[in-house]
Amino acid sequence: MKRNRWLWAVIGIAGLSIVLFFLVQEQQRPSPSAVADTIFSTSEETKPSQEKETNVSFYQEVPIFDGFGFDYPLYVRRDNEGNYYVTDQNNHRICVFDPSMRFKFQIGQLGQGPEDLSHPTGYALDSYGRLYIKDVGNLRIQIYDKTGHHVGGFRSPLKSPDIAVNSQGEVFLNHATRGHLISVYSSDGELLRQFGDLMSLSRAYPGHANDERYRVPLSRVVMAIDGQDNLYVAYVFAPIIQKYDPAGKLLWERRLEGPLIDVLTKSFWQALEPSPATEKYEPDTVMNMDGIQMAVMCQSIAVDEKTNRLFILLGAADIIYVTDDAGRKLRLLSPKKLRNSYLWTLTFSDGKLYATDNARCYQLVVSNSHTFH
Repeated sequence: MKRNRWLWAVIGIAGLSIVLFFLVQEQQRPSPSAVADTIFSTSEETKPSQEKETNVSFYQEVPIFDGFGFDYPLYVRRDNEGNYYVTDQNNHRICVFDPSMRFKFQIGQLGQGPEDLSHPTGYALDSYGRLYIKDVGNLRIQIYDKTGHHVGGFRSPLKSPDIAVNSQGEVFLNHATRGHLISVYSSDGELLRQFGDLMSLSRAYPGHANDERYRVPLSRVVMAIDGQDNLYVAYVFAPIIQKYDPAGKLLWERRLEGPLIDVLTKSFWQALEPSPATEKYEPDTVMNMDGIQMAVMCQSIAVDEKTNRLFILLGAADIIYVTDDAGRKLRLLSPKKLRNSYLWTLTFSDGKLYATDNARCYQLVVSNSHTFH
């Protein structure tokens, strides 16, 4: 009995940490109206950039699975048979829908057993329809077949915020504590390889290299894999994206650019700097999971497997930064209507762009469809 109470306490603490992490990101985002205003005009406050954002498209959020009753849905993906998968985080399950968006079955329920989940976050599908779930409350990766039966898994630390799987069924995790940005595991948990140099905050933001406070590893990324098993990462706390080949060789690194990025960068450093009056950090900023106060720059990343265009959900006002296959900026996608809640995840699946907020799932329909292809 004592052991069971101890295990449930660990799960509770892990779950609370996840919730707090998401609340931190919510509090640190600038107001939607303030950020949206910077797309079209630049004020004195946003110097040195004096250009206006051009090539901005608008998207409409079309609700899907409406009325289903999710409690913090995360990620919408489709398998090769057209079925939809959605993480229902606070209900501790993955919901599976048929191609007509009718509910089929759920995978998992709250618990510690082999069929159970606790606050699942990221997940990925391989080419055989197997589902790899980041089961953070139980500190493990869970693997299920397309019928929802548990077929394997392995232990995994809490700190990896995302998961990706290539065509070989290899699992990519952001385990920076091992000394590299990405660690690759077999489906049974064997460490296969590691790659990616850890970037310092001072390198990500030139001009702060002499400040000892910012000589810390900048290790949090979100990930996406294309049809050729290339890996794309976007740094959560820096406007930087990278592409690696299947073996882990860095192919390119790009810094996001434009007036909006300038505004977000300024906001990032305002959140970090102490108050001049007190020389203490402002009370409305909070600690993130790595022990330093930082605002989110890149919330989520998705890749169009046909064109390898990237879609990066920025950490403010539901704005999406679109690049070509070499990471060069093409345009911004902005919502037609601002809402009180924010988008949290972004996926590109079966030629369509999907997103979720804290209660609903959406298909994003862009006014000029050539944005996608």
